[in-house]
Amino acid sequence: MRAVLTRVLSASVTVDNVVVGEINCPSAGGILALVGVDRDDSAAAWETMTRKIAVLRILKAEETITKITNGLRSREISVYEGRFGADMQVESVNDGPFTVIVECP
Repeated sequence: MRAVLTRVLSASVTVDNVVVGEINCPSAGGILALVGVDRDDSAAAWETMTRKIAVLRILKAEETITKITNGLRSREISVYEGRFGADMQVESVNDGPFTVIVECP
């Protein structure tokens, strides 16, 4: 089981032109969770995921982000950045569901 979490001011899911899920909290925000599950996930896995999401903290990692963006640029990949630490609103329309998680040990 894996989850990708994004702090959002608003988000929605539309199926057949009908909104089936929506977050609209411009003052407080909310969490958009993309959760990948397997039919063999145990109850313990669900409990662990729930606990991890409930206690999640967003960490500041400016130096690491800079290293990653510089590494991508060195490979001639276009990278656009916001302002680290700023109160940013990021808008996207996903084409899918298709999300890739890249993990490093």
